[in-house]
Amino acid sequence: MVVIKSLDEQVSANAPALETPQQIQEEDDDFQERVATWATVPKGGNDYELIFNLRGPRTLQAMRFQFDSMAPKSYIDIQVVHLMCHVLNGEEGKRYEKMVYCIPPEILTRMLETHHHNWIDKKKRRPHEINTLANHKEFLSFIDREKILSHGFFFAPVLYSEHWWLYVLDKNGPEGPEMFVLDSKNISSPTEERTTLNKFASNILSQLLRWAGVPTILKKGSWSLLPTYINVPQQPNEYDCAVFVMKWMELIDPTKLHGCCTYDIEQWIDPMLMEFRKKLEAKIILSKENTMRSDAIRAAHEMRRTKPSTALRSPFLPFSTPDLPST
Repeated sequence: MVVIKSLDEQVSANAPALETPQQIQEEDDDFQERVATWATVPKGGNDYELIFNLRGPRTLQAMRFQFDSMAPKSYIDIQVVHLMCHVLNGEEGKRYEKMVYCIPPEILTRMLETHHHNWIDKKKRRPHEINTLANHKEFLSFIDREKILSHGFFFAPVLYSEHWWLYVLDKNGPEGPEMFVLDSKNISSPTEERTTLNKFASNILSQLLRWAGVPTILKKGSWSLLPTYINVPQQPNEYDCAVFVMKWMELIDPTKLHGCCTYDIEQWIDPMLMEFRKKLEAKIILSKENTMRSDAIRAAHEMRRTKPSTALRSPFLPFSTPDLPST
């Protein structure tokens, strides 16, 4: 016990600048890279090691194999995007405290996968009863009812057929409720199936708002909204759609989408997207609500004291032969 206490004191003494979220945010890129490397690269073959554990009465966890999906050129696990929503919803400041609420992706993703082919009962001319949230209460445990009532804008990431895109819902639009689509592969609905998905998604979000106590956002006799596509820069590869969605949730100003065909944002290229992965991963892991946060900080400082060649230890940097150790 004395030895353990002594080691903890040494680690703490070497990490005075990492005690508050603000100080962590101000740390250099090297620190964020070490945190991301600790979470992404399996140690000792234990892919199921706990990396994120929610502090509080609800259970929200993620393991190493899920964060391993943040490595470059990988398709990102749905749990990571859920964690990003949770972290953003807890941020201080006007954006997420007062204006925007991020809806975890499981609700739309699971319901679209299961029911989109026959969500309308053609005989009754209304959605099938099985397609209601009342039959999917397991998705509601992480929804903040009070924020749905108080906030005007909602970000709703969705994963379908290995592709991510983002719905933005304004429940108090200037001409009534309005819904938008930000898609890093499409600037308009690419297929009839996608148009059906979009309509069903608006119906699910309407149900969610009614569950929270918000009056219906749909016009009388209508079961859906038809979302407007926003022209945004497109992804340069096949695997970074989730990175685009998470960065949009950080950066997009939803008040500027009305009457907007093109959103003014720079084109992101592969090196930038690789950097985004590292920073997003570190942001999630270093959340003050993560009980594993201190382990990440300790590991990052251990890497600093005994770090090998950067390219050999990090999946976020390209490998080249000069990085090989000399013999």
